[in-house]
Amino acid sequence: MDQQLLKIITDFYKDLPRQGPGSTRATKWALTRIMEMGPIEHILDIGCGTGAQTIVLGQETGAKVDALDRVQDFLDVLKIKRDQQRLSDRIQLHHAQMDKLPFEAESFDLIWSEGAIYNMGFTYGLKNWGKLLKPGGFMVVSEISWTTESRPQLLTDYWNSNYPEMDLVSAKVRLMEMMGYSTIGAFALPDVGWRNYYEPVSQKLAQLDGSGSPALQGFLEQIKTELKIYHEYRQYYNYFFYIMRRP
Repeated sequence: MDQQLLKIITDFYKDLPRQGPGSTRATKWALTRIMEMGPIEHILDIGCGTGAQTIVLGQETGAKVDALDRVQDFLDVLKIKRDQQRLSDRIQLHHAQMDKLPFEAESFDLIWSEGAIYNMGFTYGLKNWGKLLKPGGFMVVSEISWTTESRPQLLTDYWNSNYPEMDLVSAKVRLMEMMGYSTIGAFALPDVGWRNYYEPVSQKLAQLDGSGSPALQGFLEQIKTELKIYHEYRQYYNYFFYIMRRP
């Protein structure tokens, strides 16, 4: 990614509570499903951002959590949160790329990634991140997915240009199983998860003027278009939590 654009994205999101749709309740619900099936001692949170879900993982499990992101500014914010919650003994931060994970194979009981697997692609994540799971380990990812077979062409074109791997929930589950995972469950993110993300984003948009920077103006227009698409067509797509297990 162009460094100027990366800085624009970082500056926009680093002070927001979330870098994508999500909710503490949804994180806890998915985590409960996993913890019912056995103890979790070591977790990898990939694309952790400023760590809204990372803190929950540390608080709810008592496990060691390795939290990884490619943006150091996000990790700096998470470090403050971690230290405030007195979780520095449980949560370790890693500045690294999601396609160059600095960990040994079969190291983790649970791999977690909320709203970040799209950076690599769903297929890539399941194939390559899954190598880090211990046998019988779990993976939980949240991924934007279609909720209907038919939809307006404008909407299909928009998401095909932004995330070509977007697909129906049933297709994602089939892919998980084709790649050797057993499906524990899949559930839709409640509306509050979108509000948690888009309300602060909308407030930030209202504070910024990109007229002096073509790059910033272009980024802000992309966010405005994304908001417009969501408000007009949200019945056709949602984020889903996919919960799976390595045999």
